[in-house]
Amino acid sequence: MNALRRLSKAAGIAAAVIGAMAMTGWVLGVDFLKSVVPGLITMKANTALVLMLLGTSLYVTAAGADRYRHVARAAELVAFALAAAVFSQYVHGHDLGVDLLLFYEPPGTAGTVHPGRMALNTSLCFMLVAAGLLSADTRYGPAVTPAAGVIVGVAALLALVGYFTGLTNLYGFAKQTQMAVPTAVGIFLLGFGLLASRPDRGPMRLMASDGAGGTLVRRMVPAIVLGILVLTILRLGGQAAGLYGTATGAWLLASAVIALLVPIVWRLGWSIERADAERRALTKELKRLSERDPLTGLYNRRRLNEEIVRQLATLHRHARPFGVLMLDLDGFKQVNDTAGHAAGDALLVEVAHTLRRQLRTADYVARVGGDEFVVLLPDAKAGAMEAATDKLLRSLREIRIPSIDPAHTPCASIGGIICLPPGETAWTPDSILHAADLELYSAKAGGRDGASHRSLASAT
Repeated sequence: MNALRRLSKAAGIAAAVIGAMAMTGWVLGVDFLKSVVPGLITMKANTALVLMLLGTSLYVTAAGADRYRHVARAAELVAFALAAAVFSQYVHGHDLGVDLLLFYEPPGTAGTVHPGRMALNTSLCFMLVAAGLLSADTRYGPAVTPAAGVIVGVAALLALVGYFTGLTNLYGFAKQTQMAVPTAVGIFLLGFGLLASRPDRGPMRLMASDGAGGTLVRRMVPAIVLGILVLTILRLGGQAAGLYGTATGAWLLASAVIALLVPIVWRLGWSIERADAERRALTKELKRLSERDPLTGLYNRRRLNEEIVRQLATLHRHARPFGVLMLDLDGFKQVNDTAGHAAGDALLVEVAHTLRRQLRTADYVARVGGDEFVVLLPDAKAGAMEAATDKLLRSLREIRIPSIDPAHTPCASIGGIICLPPGETAWTPDSILHAADLELYSAKAGGRDGASHRSLASAT
């Protein structure tokens, strides 16, 4: 956004300098400063004055210099009034005396019907620029300012294309004073400056965005606009040189536009595809992080609750029982105190690996606390709880960590419940885990390194 504001300020300065050069040409009588190209239409003195006023005002607006805002507002009002006066002369046909107010211009000047009078399209563009600047910081600004910038920018660009291709209707109306080359350049700068002056609001927010949309707009719009302009100029130039007729030129232009746009759209599609792939990968990673314990890679409490809800639904709908084992390492605190927390973490990771190796692929294992684990056994058959518990206890007793004294290797206590149909609609993940936790306390009370089970078929 700061870059666009700097460009807007630069555009304002450049437009004011163009106006000042033309005004200097009028003061010193140097035609080159008024038209740049000898023999072409000259920039009128009142046009130069308005360019200076609006260019300065654009700089103040883009810079956010509140101290000079009242000066800029006065400049905008003067510019609008002068352009509106010229426009009214074209509409009503009367002379208000503003054309030769600053300097005299003799009749017969190139491209000039009324001496000293700015072109009709120039006056319209100046009115729009002044309106855009006046409304920049109002509630209408997000709509009016960029719209004015686009309209005057296109008008100025058409005038420049008209000079390049020799199509006089593009830079002036028939039998009226026409827009000069430096005037077209200055107005184009004003239009661009208007668009860039408020990049934090309106449609320019997309252009200034650091996201994928902003990047695509900044790359594609200039390529499309400049590409089509160049192709059109080449098409007209070839026809003017007698290389082909109107029909052939039209088909050549259509083919060239297709050849330009298809690669651009294709590149756009690939960019969107890459962005979508990155989004899918990021979503997958975020989902993994949201449901996994970062140390062990096991499911966390959130994902465990989701699986218990699914098992409860299966129990109620299909009468399929499921089991829950609550496992707690006995003496884990002693490991942390004697061998350090790094050894404790290594033990937890090894316990997680052991649980996964000893259980079915359909079973779920979660870490729900420092040294507490929960095993969810879907579709548990008769005796499955006891068999799984005995298998886990034997495997956990065999764990050895090099940094932990074997005498301090902890064992585990397991509390288990099996939920039988028909079950209770009031059962929740919290109530199920609470019931398993009570069995865990019973196992610890029985001497640790053991297990306690019970069945639930009604309210806990």
